[in-house]
Amino acid sequence: MTIDRKGRPLGAVQVAKEIQELPTYTFLEHYGGPSPSYMKRKEMADYIAARAEKKRVRHFIKFRHQVQDVTYDAATRQFRVKIHDLAAGSTTIDTADFLFVCTGHYWFPCLPKIEGLQSFPGKVLHSKDFKDAKEMKGQHVLCVGNHYSGEDIAITCVKYGATGATVCYRTQRSENIWPANIDERPNVQRVEGQTVHFIDGSTLQPDTIILCTGYLHHYPFLPEPLRLEAANDLYPPNLYKGIVWQKNNQLFYIGAQDQAFSLPMIDVQAHYARDIVVGRIKVPSAAEQEKDIQTWLQKKATEIKDANSFMSFQFAYVADLVSSLPDYPSTPAKVWEQGEQLRAWYADKISHCLADMRNHTYTSVHTGLQGKKPPVMWQDDFTDESYDIVQGGVEADN
Repeated sequence: MTIDRKGRPLGAVQVAKEIQELPTYTFLEHYGGPSPSYMKRKEMADYIAARAEKKRVRHFIKFRHQVQDVTYDAATRQFRVKIHDLAAGSTTIDTADFLFVCTGHYWFPCLPKIEGLQSFPGKVLHSKDFKDAKEMKGQHVLCVGNHYSGEDIAITCVKYGATGATVCYRTQRSENIWPANIDERPNVQRVEGQTVHFIDGSTLQPDTIILCTGYLHHYPFLPEPLRLEAANDLYPPNLYKGIVWQKNNQLFYIGAQDQAFSLPMIDVQAHYARDIVVGRIKVPSAAEQEKDIQTWLQKKATEIKDANSFMSFQFAYVADLVSSLPDYPSTPAKVWEQGEQLRAWYADKISHCLADMRNHTYTSVHTGLQGKKPPVMWQDDFTDESYDIVQGGVEADN
Protein backbone atom coordinates (compact mmCIF):
# COMPACT_ATOMS: atom_id res chain seq x y z
CA MET A 1 0.00 0.00 0.00
CA THR A 2 1.23 3.51 -0.84
CA ILE A 3 -0.12 6.95 0.05
CA ASP A 4 -0.76 9.48 -2.70
CA ARG A 5 -0.09 13.22 -2.45
CA LYS A 6 -3.65 13.78 -1.20
CA GLY A 7 -3.01 11.42 1.69
CA ARG A 8 -5.12 8.57 0.32
CA PRO A 9 -3.99 4.92 0.41
CA LEU A 10 -3.56 3.34 -3.02
CA GLY A 11 -3.61 -0.35 -3.80
CA ALA A 12 -4.49 -3.12 -1.37
CA VAL A 13 -2.98 -4.70 1.73
CA GLN A 14 -1.80 -7.96 0.23
CA VAL A 15 -0.17 -9.81 3.14
CA ALA A 16 -1.25 -10.69 6.65
CA LYS A 17 -0.74 -7.92 9.19
CA GLU A 18 1.36 -10.18 11.43
CA ILE A 19 4.03 -10.29 8.71
CA GLN A 20 4.14 -6.48 8.56
CA GLU A 21 3.88 -5.95 12.33
CA LEU A 22 6.39 -3.57 13.89
CA PRO A 23 8.00 -4.55 17.19
CA THR A 24 8.04 -0.86 18.07
CA TYR A 25 4.22 -0.75 17.92
CA THR A 26 2.38 -4.08 17.90
CA PHE A 27 -1.16 -4.72 16.76
CA LEU A 28 -2.03 -5.81 20.30
CA GLU A 29 -0.95 -2.35 21.45
CA HIS A 30 -2.94 -0.78 18.64
CA TYR A 31 -6.19 -2.75 18.96
CA GLY A 32 -6.01 -3.97 22.57
CA GLY A 33 -6.97 -7.50 21.52
CA PRO A 34 -7.30 -9.93 18.60
CA SER A 35 -8.16 -8.61 15.14
CA PRO A 36 -8.40 -10.18 11.65
CA SER A 37 -5.08 -10.96 10.00
CA TYR A 38 -5.94 -9.04 6.83
CA MET A 39 -6.47 -5.31 7.12
CA LYS A 40 -8.28 -2.91 4.85
CA ARG A 41 -6.55 0.20 3.55
CA LYS A 42 -8.20 2.40 6.16
CA GLU A 43 -7.09 0.09 8.96
CA MET A 44 -3.48 -0.02 7.77
CA ALA A 45 -3.49 3.77 7.41
CA ASP A 46 -4.84 4.04 10.96
CA TYR A 47 -2.08 1.76 12.26
CA ILE A 48 0.69 3.78 10.62
CA ALA A 49 -0.78 7.11 11.76
CA ALA A 50 -1.44 5.87 15.31
CA ARG A 51 2.15 4.74 15.65
CA ALA A 52 3.34 8.21 14.69
CA GLU A 53 1.03 9.69 17.35
CA LYS A 54 2.14 7.14 19.95
CA LYS A 55 5.81 7.89 19.35
CA ARG A 56 5.08 11.65 19.42
CA VAL A 57 6.43 12.36 15.94
CA ARG A 58 3.21 13.11 14.05
CA HIS A 59 3.52 16.86 14.60
CA PHE A 60 6.89 16.84 12.81
CA ILE A 61 5.36 15.40 9.64
CA LYS A 62 4.05 17.65 6.88
CA PHE A 63 1.76 16.27 4.20
CA ARG A 64 0.91 17.93 0.90
CA HIS A 65 4.40 19.38 0.62
CA GLN A 66 6.48 18.56 -2.44
CA VAL A 67 10.28 18.58 -2.54
CA GLN A 68 11.09 20.19 -5.88
CA ASP A 69 14.86 20.44 -5.78
CA VAL A 70 17.83 19.38 -3.64
CA THR A 71 21.43 20.55 -3.89
CA TYR A 72 24.44 19.80 -1.71
CA ASP A 73 26.96 22.43 -0.65
CA ALA A 74 30.30 20.71 -0.04
CA ALA A 75 31.70 23.81 1.71
CA THR A 76 29.00 23.92 4.39
CA ARG A 77 28.26 20.17 4.22
CA GLN A 78 24.56 20.92 4.05
CA PHE A 79 21.68 20.14 1.74
CA ARG A 80 19.56 22.96 0.34
CA VAL A 81 15.97 21.79 -0.11
CA LYS A 82 13.31 23.62 -2.12
CA ILE A 83 9.82 22.77 -0.81
CA HIS A 84 6.46 23.62 -2.36
CA ASP A 85 3.34 23.78 -0.16
CA LEU A 86 0.61 22.29 -2.37
CA ALA A 87 -2.21 23.69 -0.26
CA ALA A 88 -0.90 27.25 0.16
CA GLY A 89 0.86 27.45 -3.20
CA SER A 90 4.00 28.85 -1.52
CA THR A 91 7.63 27.78 -1.85
CA THR A 92 10.33 27.80 0.85
CA ILE A 93 14.01 26.91 1.08
CA ASP A 94 15.30 24.82 3.97
CA THR A 95 18.71 23.43 4.88
CA ALA A 96 19.58 20.07 6.39
CA ASP A 97 22.67 18.27 7.61
CA PHE A 98 21.27 14.87 6.66
CA LEU A 99 18.78 13.90 3.96
CA PHE A 100 16.47 10.86 4.09
CA VAL A 101 14.91 9.81 0.77
CA CYS A 102 11.81 7.88 1.82
CA THR A 103 9.71 8.17 -1.34
CA GLY A 104 10.19 4.51 -2.13
CA HIS A 105 10.01 3.25 -5.69
CA TYR A 106 6.42 2.10 -6.03
CA TRP A 107 4.91 5.29 -7.42
CA PHE A 108 6.48 6.04 -10.83
CA PRO A 109 5.00 3.54 -13.31
CA CYS A 110 6.97 1.37 -15.69
CA LEU A 111 5.10 1.54 -19.00
CA PRO A 112 6.01 -1.23 -21.45
CA LYS A 113 6.05 -0.72 -25.20
CA ILE A 114 3.30 -2.89 -26.64
CA GLU A 115 2.86 -2.89 -30.42
CA GLY A 116 -0.48 -1.41 -31.40
CA LEU A 117 -1.62 -0.55 -27.90
CA GLN A 118 -2.65 2.91 -29.06
CA SER A 119 -5.23 1.29 -31.38
CA PHE A 120 -7.13 -0.29 -28.48
CA PRO A 121 -10.54 1.44 -28.21
CA GLY A 122 -11.16 0.59 -24.56
CA LYS A 123 -9.65 2.00 -21.41
CA VAL A 124 -5.91 1.51 -20.76
CA LEU A 125 -4.39 2.38 -17.38
CA HIS A 126 -1.47 1.51 -15.12
CA SER A 127 -2.17 -0.28 -11.84
CA LYS A 128 -1.06 2.90 -10.05
CA ASP A 129 -4.22 4.57 -11.34
CA PHE A 130 -6.56 1.69 -10.55
CA LYS A 131 -8.88 2.87 -7.79
CA ASP A 132 -12.38 1.44 -8.15
CA ALA A 133 -13.07 -2.15 -9.20
CA LYS A 134 -16.79 -1.38 -9.44
CA GLU A 135 -16.03 0.43 -12.70
CA MET A 136 -15.14 -2.96 -14.22
CA LYS A 137 -18.57 -4.50 -13.61
CA GLY A 138 -19.74 -6.41 -16.68
CA GLN A 139 -16.32 -6.16 -18.35
CA HIS A 140 -13.55 -8.62 -19.14
CA VAL A 141 -10.28 -7.20 -17.82
CA LEU A 142 -6.76 -7.94 -19.07
CA CYS A 143 -4.00 -7.51 -16.48
CA VAL A 144 -0.58 -7.29 -18.12
CA GLY A 145 1.70 -8.67 -15.39
CA ASN A 146 1.09 -11.54 -12.98
CA HIS A 147 2.83 -10.36 -9.82
CA TYR A 148 1.02 -9.03 -6.72
CA SER A 149 -0.67 -6.09 -8.45
CA GLY A 150 -1.87 -8.19 -11.36
CA GLU A 151 -3.27 -10.99 -9.25
CA ASP A 152 -4.89 -8.65 -6.73
CA ILE A 153 -6.54 -6.45 -9.36
CA ALA A 154 -7.80 -9.50 -11.26
CA ILE A 155 -9.53 -11.13 -8.28
CA THR A 156 -10.86 -7.78 -7.03
CA CYS A 157 -12.39 -6.89 -10.41
CA VAL A 158 -14.11 -10.27 -10.56
CA LYS A 159 -15.33 -9.85 -6.99
CA TYR A 160 -16.95 -6.54 -7.92
CA GLY A 161 -18.74 -7.87 -10.98
CA ALA A 162 -16.30 -8.20 -13.87
CA THR A 163 -17.35 -11.09 -16.09
CA GLY A 164 -13.81 -12.39 -16.07
CA ALA A 165 -10.12 -11.48 -16.05
CA THR A 166 -7.04 -12.62 -17.93
CA VAL A 167 -3.58 -12.24 -16.43
CA CYS A 168 -0.51 -12.51 -18.66
CA TYR A 169 3.14 -12.98 -17.78
CA ARG A 170 6.47 -12.06 -19.32
CA THR A 171 8.77 -14.71 -17.84
CA GLN A 172 6.89 -17.51 -16.10
CA ARG A 173 3.42 -18.62 -15.11
CA SER A 174 2.51 -17.99 -11.48
CA GLU A 175 1.94 -20.77 -8.95
CA ASN A 176 -1.50 -19.39 -8.10
CA ILE A 177 -4.73 -21.36 -8.00
CA TRP A 178 -7.10 -19.00 -9.81
CA PRO A 179 -10.89 -18.77 -9.51
CA ALA A 180 -12.79 -20.28 -12.44
CA ASN A 181 -13.35 -16.98 -14.25
CA ILE A 182 -9.67 -15.92 -14.27
CA ASP A 183 -7.15 -17.39 -16.70
CA GLU A 184 -3.41 -16.88 -17.18
CA ARG A 185 -1.58 -16.63 -20.49
CA PRO A 186 1.89 -15.84 -21.86
CA ASN A 187 2.78 -12.26 -22.71
CA VAL A 188 1.06 -9.92 -25.14
CA GLN A 189 2.59 -9.93 -28.62
CA ARG A 190 0.58 -7.10 -30.17
CA VAL A 191 -2.75 -5.31 -30.10
CA GLU A 192 -4.94 -4.77 -33.16
CA GLY A 193 -7.95 -2.67 -32.27
CA GLN A 194 -10.06 -4.57 -29.76
CA THR A 195 -8.10 -7.80 -30.30
CA VAL A 196 -5.08 -8.67 -28.17
CA HIS A 197 -2.68 -11.28 -29.58
CA PHE A 198 -0.58 -13.35 -27.16
CA ILE A 199 2.74 -15.01 -27.96
CA ASP A 200 1.15 -18.48 -27.73
CA GLY A 201 -1.10 -17.61 -30.67
CA SER A 202 -4.27 -17.11 -28.64
CA THR A 203 -6.36 -13.93 -28.80
CA LEU A 204 -8.69 -12.01 -26.50
CA GLN A 205 -11.05 -9.06 -26.82
CA PRO A 206 -10.96 -7.40 -23.40
CA ASP A 207 -12.89 -4.29 -22.43
CA THR A 208 -10.10 -2.78 -20.30
CA ILE A 209 -6.32 -3.28 -20.19
CA ILE A 210 -4.54 -2.67 -16.89
CA LEU A 211 -0.74 -2.49 -17.01
CA CYS A 212 0.44 -4.24 -13.82
CA THR A 213 4.02 -3.80 -14.93
CA GLY A 214 5.70 -2.42 -11.85
CA TYR A 215 7.55 0.77 -11.13
CA LEU A 216 10.84 2.57 -11.72
CA HIS A 217 13.20 4.41 -9.41
CA HIS A 218 12.48 8.08 -10.00
CA TYR A 219 13.97 10.93 -8.00
CA PRO A 220 13.48 14.07 -10.14
CA PHE A 221 14.24 16.35 -7.19
CA LEU A 222 17.79 14.98 -6.78
CA PRO A 223 20.83 16.03 -8.84
CA GLU A 224 22.68 13.28 -10.68
CA PRO A 225 25.51 12.90 -8.10
CA LEU A 226 22.93 12.08 -5.40
CA ARG A 227 20.48 10.07 -7.49
CA LEU A 228 20.11 6.32 -7.26
CA GLU A 229 19.87 4.77 -10.73
CA ALA A 230 18.83 1.13 -10.45
CA ALA A 231 16.34 -1.52 -11.41
CA ASN A 232 13.92 -2.93 -8.85
CA ASP A 233 16.61 -4.87 -7.02
CA LEU A 234 17.03 -6.68 -3.70
CA TYR A 235 20.34 -4.90 -3.18
CA PRO A 236 20.68 -1.69 -5.25
CA PRO A 237 24.19 -0.47 -6.09
CA ASN A 238 26.06 2.32 -4.29
CA LEU A 239 24.21 1.91 -0.98
CA TYR A 240 26.23 0.83 2.04
CA LYS A 241 24.04 -1.50 4.11
CA GLY A 242 21.37 -0.85 1.49
CA ILE A 243 20.88 2.62 3.02
CA VAL A 244 23.88 4.98 2.96
CA TRP A 245 24.75 6.68 -0.33
CA GLN A 246 28.38 5.78 -1.00
CA LYS A 247 29.18 9.11 -2.63
CA ASN A 248 27.75 11.17 0.23
CA ASN A 249 27.32 9.52 3.63
CA GLN A 250 24.89 12.22 4.77
CA LEU A 251 22.29 10.89 2.34
CA PHE A 252 20.13 7.88 3.23
CA TYR A 253 17.73 5.89 1.04
CA ILE A 254 14.98 4.12 2.99
CA GLY A 255 13.00 1.35 1.30
CA ALA A 256 14.86 1.46 -2.03
CA GLN A 257 15.00 -2.33 -2.32
CA ASP A 258 12.67 -4.80 -3.95
CA GLN A 259 10.67 -5.89 -0.95
CA ALA A 260 9.38 -9.06 0.62
CA PHE A 261 9.44 -7.73 4.18
CA SER A 262 8.35 -4.09 3.61
CA LEU A 263 7.37 -2.38 6.90
CA PRO A 264 9.69 -4.36 9.24
CA MET A 265 12.64 -3.77 6.91
CA ILE A 266 11.89 -0.07 6.48
CA ASP A 267 11.56 0.39 10.25
CA VAL A 268 14.93 -1.25 10.87
CA GLN A 269 16.57 0.82 8.11
CA ALA A 270 15.22 4.02 9.66
CA HIS A 271 16.60 3.08 13.08
CA TYR A 272 19.98 2.21 11.54
CA ALA A 273 20.18 5.56 9.72
CA ARG A 274 19.07 7.38 12.89
CA ASP A 275 21.92 5.77 14.80
CA ILE A 276 24.38 7.05 12.19
CA VAL A 277 22.99 10.56 12.59
CA VAL A 278 23.29 10.54 16.40
CA GLY A 279 26.76 8.98 16.30
CA ARG A 280 25.98 5.50 17.64
CA ILE A 281 27.04 3.85 14.38
CA LYS A 282 30.18 4.95 12.56
CA VAL A 283 30.18 4.71 8.77
CA PRO A 284 33.44 3.02 7.69
CA SER A 285 35.86 4.14 5.01
CA ALA A 286 34.91 4.13 1.34
CA ALA A 287 36.98 0.98 0.78
CA GLU A 288 35.28 -0.84 3.64
CA GLN A 289 31.86 0.26 2.41
CA GLU A 290 32.65 -1.08 -1.05
CA LYS A 291 33.82 -4.40 0.40
CA ASP A 292 30.60 -4.81 2.35
CA ILE A 293 28.47 -3.91 -0.69
CA GLN A 294 30.33 -6.43 -2.86
CA THR A 295 29.81 -9.13 -0.23
CA TRP A 296 26.04 -8.64 -0.41
CA LEU A 297 26.02 -8.39 -4.22
CA GLN A 298 27.95 -11.66 -4.43
CA LYS A 299 25.56 -13.27 -1.99
CA LYS A 300 22.64 -12.10 -4.12
CA ALA A 301 24.22 -13.39 -7.33
CA THR A 302 24.99 -16.86 -5.98
CA GLU A 303 22.15 -17.60 -3.58
CA ILE A 304 18.91 -16.32 -5.10
CA LYS A 305 17.29 -19.05 -7.17
CA ASP A 306 13.58 -18.85 -6.36
CA ALA A 307 10.96 -17.19 -4.15
CA ASN A 308 12.24 -18.88 -1.00
CA SER A 309 15.86 -17.85 -1.50
CA PHE A 310 14.64 -14.34 -2.43
CA MET A 311 12.93 -14.13 0.96
CA SER A 312 15.90 -15.63 2.81
CA PHE A 313 18.21 -12.99 1.35
CA GLN A 314 16.05 -10.19 2.71
CA PHE A 315 15.65 -11.87 6.10
CA ALA A 316 19.44 -12.14 6.36
CA TYR A 317 19.84 -8.50 5.34
CA VAL A 318 17.37 -7.21 7.95
CA ALA A 319 18.84 -9.48 10.64
CA ASP A 320 22.29 -8.07 9.87
CA LEU A 321 21.02 -4.52 10.44
CA VAL A 322 19.25 -5.49 13.68
CA SER A 323 22.47 -7.00 15.02
CA SER A 324 23.92 -3.46 15.05
CA LEU A 325 20.96 -1.97 16.96
CA PRO A 326 21.25 -2.93 20.66
CA ASP A 327 18.21 -0.87 21.72
CA TYR A 328 15.89 -2.11 18.96
CA PRO A 329 13.04 -4.22 20.44
CA SER A 330 13.79 -7.23 18.25
CA THR A 331 16.66 -9.63 17.58
CA PRO A 332 18.14 -11.30 14.49
CA ALA A 333 16.44 -14.52 15.63
CA LYS A 334 13.09 -12.73 15.83
CA VAL A 335 13.62 -11.33 12.33
CA TRP A 336 14.06 -14.86 11.03
CA GLU A 337 10.99 -16.03 12.96
CA GLN A 338 8.87 -13.32 11.37
CA GLY A 339 10.48 -14.15 8.05
CA GLU A 340 9.50 -17.80 8.35
CA GLN A 341 5.96 -16.60 8.87
CA LEU A 342 6.18 -14.79 5.54
CA ARG A 343 7.41 -18.01 3.98
CA ALA A 344 4.43 -19.87 5.49
CA TRP A 345 2.09 -17.17 4.17
CA TYR A 346 3.51 -17.60 0.67
CA ALA A 347 3.02 -21.37 0.89
CA ASP A 348 -0.60 -20.80 1.95
CA LYS A 349 -1.09 -18.33 -0.90
CA ILE A 350 -0.11 -20.78 -3.63
CA SER A 351 -1.81 -23.83 -2.09
CA HIS A 352 -5.32 -22.32 -1.85
CA CYS A 353 -7.57 -20.50 -4.27
CA LEU A 354 -6.26 -16.95 -4.47
CA ALA A 355 -9.70 -15.49 -3.75
CA ASP A 356 -9.67 -17.24 -0.34
CA MET A 357 -6.26 -15.87 0.72
CA ARG A 358 -7.53 -13.04 2.93
CA ASN A 359 -9.70 -15.32 5.06
CA HIS A 360 -6.72 -17.02 6.74
CA THR A 361 -5.29 -16.10 10.15
CA TYR A 362 -1.74 -15.93 11.53
CA THR A 363 -0.04 -15.47 14.90
CA SER A 364 2.10 -12.50 15.96
CA VAL A 365 5.74 -13.42 16.62
CA HIS A 366 6.01 -10.37 18.91
CA THR A 367 2.98 -10.95 21.17
CA GLY A 368 1.86 -14.53 20.45
CA LEU A 369 -1.63 -13.22 19.66
CA GLN A 370 -3.59 -15.21 17.07
CA GLY A 371 -5.48 -13.23 14.46
CA LYS A 372 -9.22 -13.78 14.50
CA LYS A 373 -11.43 -14.87 11.65
CA PRO A 374 -12.87 -11.91 9.72
CA PRO A 375 -16.54 -11.22 10.51
CA VAL A 376 -17.28 -11.33 6.78
CA MET A 377 -15.36 -13.41 4.26
CA TRP A 378 -13.34 -11.32 1.81
CA GLN A 379 -15.41 -12.46 -1.17
CA ASP A 380 -18.56 -11.08 0.51
CA ASP A 381 -17.10 -7.88 1.96
CA PHE A 382 -17.64 -4.80 -0.20
CA THR A 383 -16.71 -2.10 2.33
CA ASP A 384 -13.17 -0.96 1.51
CA GLU A 385 -13.64 2.78 1.19
CA SER A 386 -11.03 5.35 0.21
CA TYR A 387 -9.40 7.01 3.20
CA ASP A 388 -7.62 10.26 3.87
CA ILE A 389 -4.73 9.62 6.27
CA VAL A 390 -4.09 13.36 6.60
CA GLN A 391 -7.58 14.30 7.72
CA GLY A 392 -8.31 10.98 9.41
CA GLY A 393 -11.55 10.36 7.54
CA VAL A 394 -13.19 9.06 4.41
CA GLU A 395 -12.53 10.97 1.20
CA ALA A 396 -14.17 10.12 -2.10
CA ASP A 397 -11.87 9.66 -5.08
CA ASN A 398 -11.94 12.60 -7.46
